[in-house]
Amino acid sequence: MLGSALDIKPLLRCYRGETGPVGKVRGFEQGAEALFGYATQRVRAGLLVPMVCVSYGGDLAVLTHLPGYAELRTACAECSVELMEAPMSITGMVNVGQGAVTLGFAAEEHVAEF
Repeated sequence: MLGSALDIKPLLRCYRGETGPVGKVRGFEQGAEALFGYATQRVRAGLLVPMVCVSYGGDLAVLTHLPGYAELRTACAECSVELMEAPMSITGMVNVGQGAVTLGFAAEEHVAEF
């Protein structure tokens, strides 16, 4: 409840079946910017599969207006990485909330730093 009152948003990582927090930010827009910035760095570092999938729990038109998304889109285009946008499933929204963003890619093992 305290986190919600202070608008603190967790950044979660799911890796090899384990999910846990890797950071926290204040406000959704700062969280989106941190997530997309991190993904941009990973795209530029090289992926095992040239593909990034972003899922949004709402109208996909909102993605283009989130901070950091334009930079991710540019990095993907420059590095020949396909950027896929998908609406989040109802089950996903139940688990992480309407309006949430998830992002997936395959990269070498690394420490997620936020």
